[in-house]
Amino acid sequence: MNTEMEKLYSLIGQSVADSLPAEWKNAQVSIALQKGVITVQAFYWLEQEKERHSFEPEFAAIRHFKALHEIMSKTPKGDWKSAKFEINKAGHFDFSFEYEQAAA
Repeated sequence: MNTEMEKLYSLIGQSVADSLPAEWKNAQVSIALQKGVITVQAFYWLEQEKERHSFEPEFAAIRHFKALHEIMSKTPKGDWKSAKFEINKAGHFDFSFEYEQAAA
């Protein structure tokens, strides 16, 4: 894996964690990129609750997502249109990416 990508994964995780209250347990950030428009949805769950809460991630997280997209879009089939980032308080995280399908 590209070390620059690994660094961005870590920066995204840290930026998201820095946006959350001390009692958070899990968080999820979904981002969609379209020409000139970025849509972000962000939620977290508290340690003792099942209800999700919305939050505004730090702007740095958005910049890191954009940088990650720029790097990945330079590779074949790497131009994702939306991404989901999930993290828990222990620091374990997961990314998933959705790619636009070409019209037949």
